[in-house]
Amino acid sequence: MKRLNYMVALSILVALILAMVAIVPASADKPVKWTDVSAFDFTYENCVQNGEPVIIPGHLEEIYSNTAFFDMDGNLTKVFSHARGTATLTYNGHILTMQDTMNNTITWPSETETIIKITGSQWFGTLPGHGPVVGIAGNLTILQTCPLEGGGDCQSETIKFSGMDFTNVEAICNYMLYGK
Repeated sequence: MKRLNYMVALSILVALILAMVAIVPASADKPVKWTDVSAFDFTYENCVQNGEPVIIPGHLEEIYSNTAFFDMDGNLTKVFSHARGTATLTYNGHILTMQDTMNNTITWPSETETIIKITGSQWFGTLPGHGPVVGIAGNLTILQTCPLEGGGDCQSETIKFSGMDFTNVEAICNYMLYGK
């Protein structure tokens, strides 16, 4: 009788293990993590002096901490990125520094579509005597559609934005051009 109980118990245990193995899906590839550093020059072209446009040079430095996620077949399904950076405008010895700290999630619902979700402070800058002059923060969702073949430009469309978005161009230009 004891032998039958062991056999029954062993059979039940094997059946349970087989059942658990059958219901546990094959795991996806492990996430891949990496860091990117981006630095480039740009221009701010919203200022006018004596009726002429003034081009103000800028420099951006950004650090991205990224994680890529894959499905069970090894296909990329999502990239999560934490970004932080500094953009600096410099003109006539006047400097405006803007900071950002944001999280980005990128997914691909189809072969031609990319959805980019951005959360956080995309840009924030203050000037003495003016307070905040640039503020873009909140939640932004962008749909980017690109043609499969034949090249062509990708099209981007804001699907959703909630938060704040302001730029005091007059204060920025007065400070950059005249130090006021």
